[in-house]
Amino acid sequence: MPRAACHYRRLEFAQLPVRQRAAAAKLAVRRHEPAPGALQHVAWTGATAHAWIWPQPDPVMAEGEPGWIPESLLRAPPAGDGPRLLQAIEGVEGQVWRDGQLQASQWWPAVPDADAWRRFLRACGIGPDAAGAVPAPETLPWETTPWGDAPRGLPGSPAALERLAWVAGLGLVALCLGWQLAAQATWGIAQWRLEGRRGPRGAGGWGGGRGGGGGGARPPRRCWKRASAPTPRWSGCSPSAPCARAPTTTCSWPTSSRRCRPMRAWCSGAARASACRPA
Repeated sequence: MPRAACHYRRLEFAQLPVRQRAAAAKLAVRRHEPAPGALQHVAWTGATAHAWIWPQPDPVMAEGEPGWIPESLLRAPPAGDGPRLLQAIEGVEGQVWRDGQLQASQWWPAVPDADAWRRFLRACGIGPDAAGAVPAPETLPWETTPWGDAPRGLPGSPAALERLAWVAGLGLVALCLGWQLAAQATWGIAQWRLEGRRGPRGAGGWGGGRGGGGGGARPPRRCWKRASAPTPRWSGCSPSAPCARAPTTTCSWPTSSRRCRPMRAWCSGAARASACRPA
């Protein structure tokens, strides 16, 4: 970003802890914004914050992520201390460096006269005797990296951060819904496989015993436990409607006990079952 479009401010935060400096600098720079909606870029050298304020940003940049950097950060610092005049993209920029840090910056549309140069140096604490004549503008190449640290805190504008938060929230909701659907599908498949292993039941219970007819499914071979039940006596059964006696050992599904015997069908049909009654 050309220096002509920016305002420079230098702020000191040596009295604050490191973790509080970024938030304090953001609030302090806002007090220097000439108009609402201005963008700011803050670079750090130790506890000193160098802020460049863009009062009239491009509408596209203001709505999107403000990925901009002032040209002053891409000009190499001088080897020594003192004032210098740089040729900028538009106009010239006067700088004063002390102890390897930028102390002040002033932009002019053209090379300033002697009075304007002396006023600038006087504001930086340099007397008229040490001011000297106006130096010739220096033309420096672009640097690949800025001389100040990158801005601290979360990158991007508030709109970009809000958009990122919405995307993260929707992704979390989609993940939860997918997990629920996968769990329900797994449960349904397990139920279907269990029903397939158990097989269909006959009209009178589990069929397939020696003394019983009918098309009932074979009884389970494994039971949870062994249960003894007395053998009931049956009446009303005739050769035309034979019924199988209840087994002396009944089992419930399923267990690996080898002492459980297969259950027999009580009768071989609903019609014959009606003729069998316990004595």
